[in-house]
Amino acid sequence: MLGIISGVMVMSGGYSCRFDICLKFMPAILASLPVSLGIWYLQLELIIRRTCMLETLTIITLCVLGLIFFRPGKTEPLNSPLVINRIGQFNAVLAPMLNLAQPLLENVSRQLGEQERQSGNTASLYYKVSDKEVKSHGKNYYLLAATLRDGVLYFQATAPDEKNGDFDTIRGFSDTEMSRHPEATAEHSKAAENALNGAIQTAAKERSSTLTPLVQ
Repeated sequence: MLGIISGVMVMSGGYSCRFDICLKFMPAILASLPVSLGIWYLQLELIIRRTCMLETLTIITLCVLGLIFFRPGKTEPLNSPLVINRIGQFNAVLAPMLNLAQPLLENVSRQLGEQERQSGNTASLYYKVSDKEVKSHGKNYYLLAATLRDGVLYFQATAPDEKNGDFDTIRGFSDTEMSRHPEATAEHSKAAENALNGAIQTAAKERSSTLTPLVQ
């Protein structure tokens, strides 16, 4: 449109554009206005599309880099004991390298409802546990003790001891840890024992773990 106006000025001999001359060329100017606006719109749309495409590529690149550099890895075994205390729910003492047993214990706690927790206390139950997560870190199995006392679950997990049998190893470890807690205020209940054993069996099955009860 600037070109048209310039042409008008040239055609007018370089003199000041009079009103009648401007009116003479006004139809041509108005006729070219839609074309100029259309060209301007197409250029603007092209710029916007390029900008959006660049922003989209930037976001995709950042997401890919985030997945590469910040994706969560597997939990590594700890070289120190792990003590977990969920007030009113459960207490767990895991020997070194056995922090990977925590998901199973969390699942057992979820399986045992409030009614089962209040059905009575249990003696300690002992198990040999084969867990694929623990096995993948160099352990074929670990030893687990579980006790329900006044509505709270107590877990102890330790590695096998070549010098002692599995039962004596886990019972000794469990007795030492349980001595740190208050004595039970209620008698042992067979119903509570069955409920606890059932919760452990269900939780292990969901993790594709194999349980072997240990008895003296």
